[in-house]
Amino acid sequence: MYPSKTFVKRGCARKGMSLRIVACAPTYLFALCRLRRLPANGERKGESKRILHEHQRRSFYVDYRRIDRCCSGHKIMGLSMPCAFAWILLFTTLSTAVAAKECTDGKDNVISIHDVLDENKSIAFNDVKIYTYGPDGKVLCKPALTFPGFLKIASGSITVTEPLTSSNGHIQLAFTVEQNSFMVGKVCENGISKNSFVPNEICKLDLCAVAPALCKIFEEAHSISTSDLPSDYGGLVPLGPLDMSVVAGEWKASISLSHGDAVVAGIQIGDSDKWTTIVLGDERDVKTFEKTQEKLKLSKGKEEL
Repeated sequence: MYPSKTFVKRGCARKGMSLRIVACAPTYLFALCRLRRLPANGERKGESKRILHEHQRRSFYVDYRRIDRCCSGHKIMGLSMPCAFAWILLFTTLSTAVAAKECTDGKDNVISIHDVLDENKSIAFNDVKIYTYGPDGKVLCKPALTFPGFLKIASGSITVTEPLTSSNGHIQLAFTVEQNSFMVGKVCENGISKNSFVPNEICKLDLCAVAPALCKIFEEAHSISTSDLPSDYGGLVPLGPLDMSVVAGEWKASISLSHGDAVVAGIQIGDSDKWTTIVLGDERDVKTFEKTQEKLKLSKGKEEL
């Protein structure tokens, strides 16, 4: 004899709990286990009602050790059927509650940009923070660069003390990049490739060639905030899809900016003791990304960012 669903629902409803099924499932399970231990005689019906009423009156909390002891004598393939059902029900509900948690913009999706050049620098990056978003433009629960996806240069400032002009030499970006993988490891170091499959041209770029609007920022001495950024880099910046599976994973990256032969700035992406995740989407993500772009009326995603 097992208690009816209606009987259990009424008992749980009287507790007035917002997550009734989470609270009731373990207690219901414990009642089921005790019922299974009753002898198959005429006393079972009356005793079963007493047991259920007892469990409905008590405070509903999760006592995992008590459940395990109760179920230990009725196991099939390591777990009894009532136990299996209740545990699945419990953890499915808990997983759903966690998944439904709303992530906070500016808290859960932040990648900090750290200035790492202490002396002789012409450009200083002050408390720059990047917020990251998925292909649907929604806040990510964990900071990551998604391709396709979006980012926003949300806060901080850049101070240029000595103007840089292309006429006095190229403004070069030299990358130091390492993947959290024994097979890949360090890919670039100070603009020089450390991987036979990666050419030096990938590890060092001409800033004015790949991002002319950013290059102009450094042509005069001033301090700019996020509100002064070029229109292409204010608000959500689209990151187009990448067809290179090797870039997916956890990375550490730093960039030095040189003008002629002198290093004039240096930044580190993310905290030094943490890895920054790069996520590559599938075809469904690409379609979602395109719809989001159209909805937000953004320009084509910049894959080079």
